[in-house]
Amino acid sequence: MKNLKYILVLSLLLVPAGLVNAAGTVTVSEDTTITIDDLSMDLILEATSKYKQMIVTESTVQFTLEANDYIKLVSNDRYTLTNDKNEQIICGSTQSYVHYSLPAGSSETTITFTPTATTCSGSSSSSSGGGGGGGGSSSSSSSTSSGTTSQSASKTVDGSGGGSVATSDSRAAVNIPAGLASGNVSMNIVPKASSGYTAPANKEALADQVFDFQLTSGGTTLSQFSQNVSLTFKYSDADISGLDENSLKVYYWNSSTNSWVLVDSTLDAANNTVTVEVDHFTIFGLFADSTSVSTETPTGSLIKLSCPNGAGVNDPCRSVYYLASDGRRYVFPNENTYYSWYADFSNVSEVSSTEMASYAIGGNVTMRPGTYLIKITTDPKVYAVEPGGKLRWVNSEETASTLYGTAWASKIVDVPDTFFLDYDSSEATSNPVSDKHPIGSLIKYAGSSNVYYIDVGEIKRLFSGTALSNNGFQEKFIVDCSSSITYLDGANVTAKESALSTTAGN
Repeated sequence: MKNLKYILVLSLLLVPAGLVNAAGTVTVSEDTTITIDDLSMDLILEATSKYKQMIVTESTVQFTLEANDYIKLVSNDRYTLTNDKNEQIICGSTQSYVHYSLPAGSSETTITFTPTATTCSGSSSSSSGGGGGGGGSSSSSSSTSSGTTSQSASKTVDGSGGGSVATSDSRAAVNIPAGLASGNVSMNIVPKASSGYTAPANKEALADQVFDFQLTSGGTTLSQFSQNVSLTFKYSDADISGLDENSLKVYYWNSSTNSWVLVDSTLDAANNTVTVEVDHFTIFGLFADSTSVSTETPTGSLIKLSCPNGAGVNDPCRSVYYLASDGRRYVFPNENTYYSWYADFSNVSEVSSTEMASYAIGGNVTMRPGTYLIKITTDPKVYAVEPGGKLRWVNSEETASTLYGTAWASKIVDVPDTFFLDYDSSEATSNPVSDKHPIGSLIKYAGSSNVYYIDVGEIKRLFSGTALSNNGFQEKFIVDCSSSITYLDGANVTAKESALSTTAGN
């Protein structure tokens, strides 16, 4: 390994102190030590790095790069390699590093590192700094996060022109359109072990990993976009061993509900890719059904037995069940509960008695959130239902009228006492409904055709396209909302989401 301090001493005869310059590109033939005197810190410029000029001061190191140049600066002490390009610091268990490169056609640019003696933590972190410079890009491909096989990747592009970045194994890639943001935009992909997130029922994450997609501009994290961003996931034949390739779907992690949300994606089995258009960033994963779990009827179906001729209205064959992804069937306690979820019986499938018996009873279906208000005959209290069967007391006629209109009483249905235990009433009176609609409500403001879903955090999510019907919602449950009742804007509902459409079970 060369020591740069010796190189600098020899350079005093030719150039000002601290400057290493050359006509054209310098290619580093072996790992080279750079000493930052103010911090008594040694950094490593890795072999094969290429640059036009390097300037080392007592506290900084600056590189000038031309098209196709790149550098990889490493700290074996895991120090934070702060830089003015806001490039991602990859933090491994034994070292930290930043890998910065310029693609073909880029203009000459510089990147200045001002390291700190603070050690990094986690699998990666974003460096602080002004995010200056132009046209630069960076991708990283060395260490992996614990429990993953893919490597983190990052790249900075001019937002006006858009760009893309992918992990070195192409398992995850992102492409942003031109004009998504002004100035430099940093795209980051950080693989994470899927074991840290409960998978959708009977599904497995490919390669046991998911990906945290991050986008920053001018030091600000962009979480919601005005244009769709494309994500592409690539898999190998080995990845889907024991999995149903046709069931490959993309999900995103909803941190508010600690659950995965299904998004509308496109499978290209011929090229082993799945693509999806998204308008926000969070953690995304590619999941598939395990072939070890199979049923004759698709999960999410309504099922019943075939009825013989002359079967009475109370014959067991008349009972309709919901077949959940946990492989169990769930009972509708009464018609009101069924009609809160479904408009008719047109999608009910008949199954054999042998198949029906193979599905254990999982429990009772509760009223769909945002549909009917419920009460029991022995208690005058009226409750709204939220996801998970959670109840909230509607504590006054004034509140009911404000939220549901003057005909609010027509929305009340009785639930038999024996089925009231299916609901969670533990916080019903301590957390009553007040000036906001309960989670799960469908609202529409006067003079607008837009329909919104009220979600966690008092946010409203606009249904776009056919998302309302794709999630099985019925227009008759939409309530008119006063303009005085306002909500924060959340991500649009663009496709079927399991958290919104699953009737029962997991």
